[in-house]
Amino acid sequence: MYCADCGKQIDDDSAYCKYCGAQTGAEKAPADANKPPTGYYYATDEESKGHAVLGFFFPVVGFILWLVWQDKYRKRAKSCGKGALIGAIVWTALSVIMMLISFFAML
Repeated sequence: MYCADCGKQIDDDSAYCKYCGAQTGAEKAPADANKPPTGYYYATDEESKGHAVLGFFFPVVGFILWLVWQDKYRKRAKSCGKGALIGAIVWTALSVIMMLISFFAML
């Protein structure tokens, strides 16, 4: 069968979609029960060095992705957040160092 939310193929007897976490089957519980069980991570939720590098070179993008993904894709969000935080610190430190070098070069 196919998931009604994401459209990907899933097992016929699964209670939750392994891709998006949506509850499957004809018997849907109340709206609050549509959430996956506590501690459930999506199959596509993996830490990514690529997302960390993206966050490092573009900290604003990394922080935005961290905000957007922190509820649904915790591991991806963590990678983006780490990269963005490290990138912001490094880029700020490099800017300060370059300003100090240019200041002392003028003396």
